[in-house]
Amino acid sequence: MFRPLAPLVALLGLAVLAGEVRAQHFRAVAARDAFDVVAVGDSGKVWRSVDGGATWFARPRLGARALRDVQVRGRTFVVVGDSGRVWRSTDAGGAWSLATLPGAPDLRGLAWPSPDTLFAVGAGGAVFVSADAGQSWSPQTSGTAATLHAVAFDDPLAGWAVGAGGAVVRTLDGGATWTPVALGTPHALRAVAARGSTVWIVGERGAAFRSLTGGASFTPVDLRLDAGAAVTAVWLQSPDSVVIAGGGGFLRRSADHGATWTWAVHTLQGVPSDLCFAGGSAWLASESTPLVLRSADGGATWSAPSGTVQVRSWPLKRSSAGTIRGATFALNPLDPRTIYCVMGAQLMLSRDDGETWTNVSVIPGVSKTNAFVVSPRDTHLMVAAVGTPDRIVRSTDGGLTWVTTFTRDFGEYGIPLEMNPDRPDTLYFGPDGSKLWISKDFGATWDSLGNFNFVSPCDIAVVPGMDSTVVLVGDGITSSGIGKIHRSNDGGQTWRTVFSPTSPPTQASEVPGLAVSRLRPSSVYASAWSSGAFKRSLDTGLTWSTSLAVSQTWGTDVAKDDPNLVAMGTYSFNNGWLSFDGGATWTVVNPLGGSNYTFLAKDRATILAQQSNGIYKLLVRDSIPLLASQSLALNAPVAGHTVQAGATFNVAWNAGAVPLVRVEYRPTPLAAWQEVGVADGYLGSFAWSVPFDATDEAALRVSDAWDGTPADSSGAFTIALPLVSVAPLAIDFGPRGLGSATTEAVVVTNTGTGLLQVSAVATGSASFTEGRDAFSLGPGDADTVGVTFRPSSVGAHSDTLTIASNAHGAALVKVALAGTGADTASLALVAPDGGEAWAVGTVQHVTWTSAVIESVAIDYQMAPGPWTTVAPAVPAAAGAYAWTIPNTPTATARVRVRAVDGALADSSAADFAITVAGFTALPDPLRLPSAVVGGASFDTLRIENPGTAPLVVSSVTSSRPAFRTGRASFVVPPGGADTLGVWFEPTASGWDTTTLAFVTSDPAGGHAVTALGWAGASLAAQGPGGLAFALLQNHPNPFTGRTTIRYALPERAEVTLEVFNLQGQRVATLVRGTQEAGAHSVAFGSGVTGADGARLGRVAAGVYFYRLAAGSRVATRKLLVMP
Repeated sequence: MFRPLAPLVALLGLAVLAGEVRAQHFRAVAARDAFDVVAVGDSGKVWRSVDGGATWFARPRLGARALRDVQVRGRTFVVVGDSGRVWRSTDAGGAWSLATLPGAPDLRGLAWPSPDTLFAVGAGGAVFVSADAGQSWSPQTSGTAATLHAVAFDDPLAGWAVGAGGAVVRTLDGGATWTPVALGTPHALRAVAARGSTVWIVGERGAAFRSLTGGASFTPVDLRLDAGAAVTAVWLQSPDSVVIAGGGGFLRRSADHGATWTWAVHTLQGVPSDLCFAGGSAWLASESTPLVLRSADGGATWSAPSGTVQVRSWPLKRSSAGTIRGATFALNPLDPRTIYCVMGAQLMLSRDDGETWTNVSVIPGVSKTNAFVVSPRDTHLMVAAVGTPDRIVRSTDGGLTWVTTFTRDFGEYGIPLEMNPDRPDTLYFGPDGSKLWISKDFGATWDSLGNFNFVSPCDIAVVPGMDSTVVLVGDGITSSGIGKIHRSNDGGQTWRTVFSPTSPPTQASEVPGLAVSRLRPSSVYASAWSSGAFKRSLDTGLTWSTSLAVSQTWGTDVAKDDPNLVAMGTYSFNNGWLSFDGGATWTVVNPLGGSNYTFLAKDRATILAQQSNGIYKLLVRDSIPLLASQSLALNAPVAGHTVQAGATFNVAWNAGAVPLVRVEYRPTPLAAWQEVGVADGYLGSFAWSVPFDATDEAALRVSDAWDGTPADSSGAFTIALPLVSVAPLAIDFGPRGLGSATTEAVVVTNTGTGLLQVSAVATGSASFTEGRDAFSLGPGDADTVGVTFRPSSVGAHSDTLTIASNAHGAALVKVALAGTGADTASLALVAPDGGEAWAVGTVQHVTWTSAVIESVAIDYQMAPGPWTTVAPAVPAAAGAYAWTIPNTPTATARVRVRAVDGALADSSAADFAITVAGFTALPDPLRLPSAVVGGASFDTLRIENPGTAPLVVSSVTSSRPAFRTGRASFVVPPGGADTLGVWFEPTASGWDTTTLAFVTSDPAGGHAVTALGWAGASLAAQGPGGLAFALLQNHPNPFTGRTTIRYALPERAEVTLEVFNLQGQRVATLVRGTQEAGAHSVAFGSGVTGADGARLGRVAAGVYFYRLAAGSRVATRKLLVMP
């Protein structure tokens, strides 16, 4: 069944597809398992996925206010949001109830530490607890007035809440009391996670704190986030393994308490809001884009929902008519959203991540600015490399006034000024035709550095985190000479060239851009102009390889929050490029107006491009194709199906966008539907206990448990009802001798229409034992259960045989058992008792009954001959003896059983036969008609059985592949005969011989028959009078002991057959002399006797050649001796 989703849902899907991001932000995500996921966000938005986040569909909104957090346990969902609202569902999100908590504070976080206990936190330090799974709530006193953003519990007693202004409160008694914890940070804390003795707290400006002592003490964790990115989500997969997310979409994991990190590769460019792991899968929601990333392998790899379209563009944010050069973006270290830029002489700032710009001042006497830095210690301190004339200028009042501190020409397009990321008071300046200059007072004074003269430094990079020792310079003049990369390992004192693209097509005249990240300082990126390619180094600039083979690459930067995201642009072509995997692969984003000079990747989502005509900012629109309809199709049972009453049947369906499925049953079309269960729709199955209704008009129906639509039902199917009949219901064994064993049969019949499953058969005493304990019977079938009476004492014995089954109305059937133990000796032979035919070599059972006898002897005779003892002493209580029939065929055999220590005996009432099979094969040998190589010939063997028992031929094999038989097994009746077809299919000319091996049931057990065939290259070469000269391949080959060499002579000739090794040395002469026409063979190997009568010694492993010479004819072949 198919049903369109509600119009509101459909409209939501269209809005997302159209690229609208207004009111499409997610604040939280939660999952029941690896399939069922719910995401909530602004304006009451609720999205669901039932395939692990591969596809999504919208649910009706929960009000119009922001939803801040969601938690799920089983089919109970709880959502909190603004204005104190708590939404609760007990049917997996179908129907919701709404409660408003006292004071109506904006609620920000939820924790669900036990099945009944929930905590909610929010504005004004609000903390509420529920002891009934969210039905009712009570306020608690947190001891803080700060807005609490998140709460986490490791158990129902120990919990943490974090919030604005660095607020942290802790409870050890389930929220009865909360105590403050001082972490020493003024920044808002956004998320908290606790597991075992490990607690992580994260927040704004890269704040991260870790406790390995259950919160007794905390240690700050340096996440090395240069741009002060916020950490907005944290999850502890184990006490050792933590996952955090934040910034513009970074997602990183540590398996060693944060000592080392790995960054996930993905395409989200937006602010993360929440992380969730469940059932081996994981999800990351974003508060700035309608996107939930998913991972099906516990966070190892991530992807967007199926069909997601990510459209990236570069809107112009500020145009400029001035002369643009170099790289003049700078961050404000005290305000992460404030960015500076100088275009021409105009200093501007943006306080909203580059969306809008405000003029600050004009640097006097300047036509261009190539580089610009702001001090992290004092944002009033600014230094710029300007022209013309080229010089360094410095401001101490936030750019209002400027003074020149150093005058020296530098490259027209270069970025000659760089700030040391580890020592921000230290600046480097690279003028033309000069060594580097260094300032350790943020540009107030300058000193020369080292003794290496550069041509024209294009860009300078100091590798972070290496004590300022590794410095890189991209050197070269536009359209003149060869650009190079120089590297210093001692802070700029000495240099060596590490890269010089000297050969086309990689040749470049300059290296205009360098980029390196504190998060992965081993990776350095370099652009090249005009030819060449974008380069990457994975060893801090020691070696370089091509990252992207495009020309005219210019500006580049690495995201400050994620080293996997690299931005790069081209001077011409209006292209910007992004890599999400550290430069391994690239995505082009265009168009960009003008020529590119540089990028600022403040974080994954905030990327600015400085072009020759202004400032552009990357815009990312994520479009997720919401499912527009529901579907539900019942797969089993189907019309005509038969299911067993009392069995468990797997009802199966396919569901699309149906989280919960109701399963209903009716026995006939006139009966009302009865609900038999509710199941998760995405699981696609429900275990149904089939009722005991004998009907062929049964039906099942599945439907959306929330509103009944869509629905689908089966056609009429049959419920098969098993019934049981047992006979007799009482057995009296009568008097039986002590130690004897007597067996009687109980017949069990299935008189119903379903499969009868007998699950247990049992007696209650040692005197009576059952022969089997479980079996199955189809409708109308019958089988027996043997019951054996073995009296161990004189007197009456009684018991009950209980038969348990799935039979309707008779799950247990009881059979009364009775018998009497006697001490009077008795002995009676049961089998053979006359008329049997037992074949020689088979195992047959001699059986008897006895009482008060310890041992019996077993004899047989061929009447009227003497008795021959088979077994001199067998325990009488055994009641049976396995006799291997001797090779004494007769039609008048009898068996006798007698007491060893008495006169009691009993023998067969009549004669039985001992039969034997015989084997004769004619003719032997079988000479098949001549054949052509590649052709075939055929003849038959006659197999006769002269014996009195069936001859069973169980296997026929040929020792040569050129021969095959038509059958591998068959049976020849006593006194009968059969034929066996034999084919000769030669692959080489000459005689060939095989041994046909028969495995048979006659006393010999096996026989061998020889078959011969002759083949020629043509029909004319065949026939007894037309043998061709031939040297055949030895057989076997390769071999270890000996082999046979066959050959054919068409006429009488002088013959020599010799064997040589690979060095040409003769190893043996096997034949030397005159031989008549015909087929011949000779053996070769260790110990054979040669033509000279000498015995050949051990033949070493290796390759040999054997050569046959007969008159003027010569032939040679190769053989292989194995170790």
